[in-house]
Amino acid sequence: MIRLYLQSRTCGACSHQESRELSAHEAAFIERHEWGEPCPKCGNSLFCSGGFSDTPPIDAGIMELWSKNERLSFSEIDEDMLLGCEEILDLLIQYVQRNDILESKRGVLISALCLLVYDNTDQGYERDIPANDFLANQVIEFLSNNHRLFENLHDDYGHHYIKVHVYPLIGLPEPTAT
Repeated sequence: MIRLYLQSRTCGACSHQESRELSAHEAAFIERHEWGEPCPKCGNSLFCSGGFSDTPPIDAGIMELWSKNERLSFSEIDEDMLLGCEEILDLLIQYVQRNDILESKRGVLISALCLLVYDNTDQGYERDIPANDFLANQVIEFLSNNHRLFENLHDDYGHHYIKVHVYPLIGLPEPTAT
């Protein structure tokens, strides 16, 4: 059975509320959230609220679409922070090694992996959760053995403060200030 995701909005003029259902592939990407039709009650095109009841988990099908399409994104900013989670580590590792993905997407994936290291070592900024040495060491080992992934990256990928912490851990020279 296909899971649908509920998107809602409220008209800014008459407060009419409406909802629609989107597939996981539509709900996953912000570019597909656009709801261009005007309010069916008053014809206004300005809406004061809207969102999803929940968002689809990132799976191989969603990652496949994202990794090959420059126009698709999961988030307007800090996509790496959204992707940098333990639940999809295997998917991150699988896709970052593929030759058929866009280099810009590879940069986001590498940044997400570096973020996983940063967040799961003592340097991580979210110290309300304990460091996960096992996870950090798993990602450090992968990145240490795959320096080739960093070869064609633009300098602007990822957060500098994270690279300063993670690069020495994986055997790369500390990046210069940007």
